[in-house]
Amino acid sequence: LLALADRAELVGFCDVRPEAVEARQREWSAPGFTAVEPMLDALRPDALCVFLPHDVHLACVAAAVERATPVFLEKPLAATMS
Repeated sequence: LLALADRAELVGFCDVRPEAVEARQREWSAPGFTAVEPMLDALRPDALCVFLPHDVHLACVAAAVERATPVFLEKPLAATMS
C-alpha cells in the first residue's frame, strides 16, 4: 500500500474504540467511524483495506461485498481451511 500512497487517499477509517476514532480523526484529517457498515454507506469508498485480526475479517469483508466495494485483505479470511 505504501507504493500506492501517491495515488491513494484515505477517505475514512473505522475503529471500535471511540477514543481511538477521536484521536485519529485529528491526526489523519479523515472521518472516523466505530462500525464498518455506516462508514461504507456514508463514504462509498472505491475500496476497503482491512487491517484486523483474522477472527474479525469476515464481518468487514461481507459488509463490503454486500455493497460491491472491492476489498484489499492481506491476511487469510479464516484461521483454518474449514
